[in-house]
Amino acid sequence: MVDNNRQLSFELIGRKVKVVKSKNMAYVGKEGLVIDETKSTITIQEQGKKTTLLKNGVSLAIEHVPGIVEGKNIQKRPEERITK
Repeated sequence: MVDNNRQLSFELIGRKVKVVKSKNMAYVGKEGLVIDETKSTITIQEQGKKTTLLKNGVSLAIEHVPGIVEGKNIQKRPEERITK
């Protein structure tokens, strides 16, 4: 289930994520550990390879978070999102 208004108030770095939907079909199914996050991107490490994803174009399944999170809803700097 996709929650189009879902906001996250915790750190993504260190969590496992999986891309379940993307404007770029090459990203669908990619999963790995979040190693960096900016306002517009997240970088995951998967089997030693780093992949930077645009938040605006992906839907993510995040470890220990029920449902699917739309990247556009977490398109803030991590420090801004966490304090709100």
